[in-house]
Amino acid sequence: MWHDPYFYILISFVLFLFFMGYPLYKKLLQHLQIRSSTIERQITEVEALYLEAQSILLEQKNALVLSKKAMSVLEKEAHIRVKKIQEETKNVLMHFEEISKKDLEREISSLKEDCKHSIQRELMERSYINIQWILKNKLTEAQKEKLISFSMEKV
Repeated sequence: MWHDPYFYILISFVLFLFFMGYPLYKKLLQHLQIRSSTIERQITEVEALYLEAQSILLEQKNALVLSKKAMSVLEKEAHIRVKKIQEETKNVLMHFEEISKKDLEREISSLKEDCKHSIQRELMERSYINIQWILKNKLTEAQKEKLISFSMEKV
């Protein structure tokens, strides 16, 4: 064993690894620790961002619920306003209809009175013409009576 050259190569390899490998091991370990702390810091940042995103999502969900409630309230108010406007329109139309009916009734009654006066005037004029004719033609008494009664019936 002491005379075997492989033994000395082995010892020199072990010494080489000890003297060269230990500093490399320290460097590698230091590098791995730096990398580990960097990864840990990044994970912490990602977790913080995740929590922030969760809180923003929760705020947005709450805002969505509030906006839906507000939309529902606005929709109900709109329906109430539409019904109120429809009722007011109906009332106004009914009022105008009543006014129009009254105006038409007044116009009709005025027209009736005008027609009545016109007919009476016409009858009076015809009666006057008949009387003048009677006086001119000197009708018999029976004819005069008949003509007068006929005129009176018309009046």
